[in-house]
Amino acid sequence: MSWKKRRQWANSSPDPDLAPWFNLFTVISLGITNFGLPLIRLPLIGELIGLLFIVSLVSTPWLFLMGSASGTWNYGFPELKKRKNETLTIPTI
Repeated sequence: MSWKKRRQWANSSPDPDLAPWFNLFTVISLGITNFGLPLIRLPLIGELIGLLFIVSLVSTPWLFLMGSASGTWNYGFPELKKRKNETLTIPTI
């Protein structure tokens, strides 16, 4: 990679559509890291939570550091509810 491309990449900002989802995934991963170990004892989904706990031990620090370095925390979290002003338009055939 040439120095011009590397500098352009280093000075770029994160994608505003993807950054809120990245932040949400980071918080979910942090929650699994903190609460995963006690939840392993659940009867039905304990094994799945245990697997997610092991994966989150690696992914949480990476997600947090990459999010902090790239500035995704400035974009907040995604809006999961629809706005009240939006109306549903049904196309007519």
